[in-house]
Amino acid sequence: MNIGAIIAEFNPLTEGHKYLIEKAKQQCDSLIVLMSGNYVQRGTPAIFDKHSRAQDALNQGSDLLLELPLKYSTSSAENFAYGSVKILSLLNCIDKIYFGSECGDISLLTKASEYIHDIEADSEFNNLVKQELKNGYSYPNAWSNALEAIDCNLDDTNPRLLTEILKGKNNLLGIKSLTSMKTLSSAFTAETIKRIDKNSATTVRYNIHEATLGINKYDVPNSEYASKSPLFEDDFSLPLYMTLVSKSEEELSEYVDVSSDLAYGIKSKLKSFSGYNDFSFSLKNKSLSFARVQRALLHIMLDIKENNSIVSKNSLSELKESEVITDYTKVLGFNEKGREILSLIKKNSMNLAIVTKPSDFSVFSNDDVLSDYKTELQSDALYYQVLRNKYKDKLKDELTISPIILDK
Repeated sequence: MNIGAIIAEFNPLTEGHKYLIEKAKQQCDSLIVLMSGNYVQRGTPAIFDKHSRAQDALNQGSDLLLELPLKYSTSSAENFAYGSVKILSLLNCIDKIYFGSECGDISLLTKASEYIHDIEADSEFNNLVKQELKNGYSYPNAWSNALEAIDCNLDDTNPRLLTEILKGKNNLLGIKSLTSMKTLSSAFTAETIKRIDKNSATTVRYNIHEATLGINKYDVPNSEYASKSPLFEDDFSLPLYMTLVSKSEEELSEYVDVSSDLAYGIKSKLKSFSGYNDFSFSLKNKSLSFARVQRALLHIMLDIKENNSIVSKNSLSELKESEVITDYTKVLGFNEKGREILSLIKKNSMNLAIVTKPSDFSVFSNDDVLSDYKTELQSDALYYQVLRNKYKDKLKDELTISPIILDK
């Protein structure tokens, strides 16, 4: 069986995502989707809950939906990619991963990832990055400025080709995935599918938000999201504020992405707090990107502190040598093909807890990994409480939600 995989957020699932699934399915027998849960990489709650998005992905032809752990799904692009590739590698059954890109050329993206992998080990480049950080630039801008300052020629006919490639957000995430594959010595290969010119997830989220305010109608085919219950950053304003008020400046500095300067800024501006989104904008500056601020605030609210398993990027051989579970993934849903893949994963996976029953903690033999899982359950409980308060729905309990089984 030729098994492919996609790393995704589907926040929400768009026409472009449907195209990616369709093209990937044409090249493999079965397709796994490793998807973010109720919180996503840009530092916000997902617009729709993970089970709703998993159902959408299964309906579009995905065979098995697995959840990317919270500590990776809310991290930087680099850690998001590493965590995703790590989980897929530990499944020990993937033949190829597929990702969308603006470039659409896997050989070019591979060349770019190898170049970046080498240059990030170069002392001259790292010194330039440090200097740009001292000049007040955020890390992404400091990194880009340093790249501009050195000879980064991928193509003699187009000296600025690498810079142009890196302007594509999907190109960059694909490159990060390819770099992580090299770091981990993953057994699978990669293929990219050129993105089609359709509304991005950002555009769809904006249109849905505007529609909830009565400003316009859903700008999506067949108004397919009209029956769903969207959540936005500002729906979490109260729990965020209450958490920030309860923490000292020193305590805030213990959380992922929270520097001492940001901790000071949070406490000094807290009296003017008017909402999640506005407060994030108030903390943004030349050295702190909006996304970095939002991730930091999300980590504080969800109690996600520094974690060595993210920082220490072990190779696959090192992970295999571990005598305990090194990570986990939760099964969100599957069809008949997905059931077969799941049986294969349970047989072949390496040091990975496969959670099919959310309340079964016996699959964890590592207290640190179990702690990560419990933090995720706590975060899910917050998401469902906010969802209930907004829409007066029945309160969901993640511990009692079984994987979706699609019979067809």
